[in-house]
Amino acid sequence: EVPNLQPDTYNLIVEGFSPGSEGKLDLTLSISSDRQLEICNNHIDDDHDGFTDCADRKCATSPACAQNQCRPDQTIDPVPLTGASVFKLLQTSGNGMHAQLPCATPGGETATMEIHLTAAADLSIQWNQIGSHSIALVTNDGQTLSCDAGSFKGCLNSGGVATGMTSFTNVPSGHYYLIVAANGTSAGSVSLAISGMPH
Repeated sequence: EVPNLQPDTYNLIVEGFSPGSEGKLDLTLSISSDRQLEICNNHIDDDHDGFTDCADRKCATSPACAQNQCRPDQTIDPVPLTGASVFKLLQTSGNGMHAQLPCATPGGETATMEIHLTAAADLSIQWNQIGSHSIALVTNDGQTLSCDAGSFKGCLNSGGVATGMTSFTNVPSGHYYLIVAANGTSAGSVSLAISGMPH
């Protein structure tokens, strides 16, 4: 099977494996409808999978999508699973939009922290914020992808409350992105205290 053949004229060459093995060969050729490849910079969902250009995983390694690759602003590697808090500040104001969260008002600027869990854990996140933000935990499915390309483990809209707390329970070991997104034009900064305990 040869996938993703574009319309054109092709030659089929049949060759014996070794001298003296030549003979008659019966071939049956069939074609089936195949999805077109995604072109990564034309603003069209070419392969009709619901993802356009750099939002499509097939474009992860395309030079046209290099600007969409996730570049975390902060890192915790690993998260200590002792209950001790790690303090980080994420600035969304002036940081650009690098992710879209399902619980956030669309169009807000974002900041991202990469975290590493060495074992399944319960995470607790306390925040103090200037502005109004949403917080999401997303699997890190590879550095060539956008920050929000993975599976969402949870998403919370703070509703503009200045301080609060959220938790993510029984998060498997692995690498994740903690994404903070301004709700609409309410960018600012978020001070986070992150702690973890083995589940």
